[in-house]
Amino acid sequence: MAKPPVKLKKKIFSKKLLSNLSFKQGCLAETIASAFLTKNNYQILARNLRFKNHELDIIALDLQYDEYVFTEVKWRKNNRFGEGSDAVDYKKILSMQIVAKQWLKKQKFPKAWRFDIISLVGNLQSQNLKIRHFKNITWL
Repeated sequence: MAKPPVKLKKKIFSKKLLSNLSFKQGCLAETIASAFLTKNNYQILARNLRFKNHELDIIALDLQYDEYVFTEVKWRKNNRFGEGSDAVDYKKILSMQIVAKQWLKKQKFPKAWRFDIISLVGNLQSQNLKIRHFKNITWL
């Protein structure tokens, strides 16, 4: 007999965390990344999914290729310590894969899928914010 799929949880944030400036900026970065994806022919399916101690920032559908995109968003004020994408290591990709696997189990019509990073560098309220989209990062 097959096991029923596990439940994924949407992150629930405490009032203390919601008042944290760094956390607010991270949420804004994810909102900007979602808008960037939408503008570039993606449909946002979910944000901030969690399974056990693993989390995923954005799940989107790439409408051009009809595939699921599991996205990590990284923001940095500047490149002084490297771009945000440099912070996504093997351990983080493994964590993303764990959540993605659980999410994929719940889909009735599975599609192809990939893992991406959206890196933002600069002031989040500035017109000069630099956005880079790294596609299919597991092939790097």
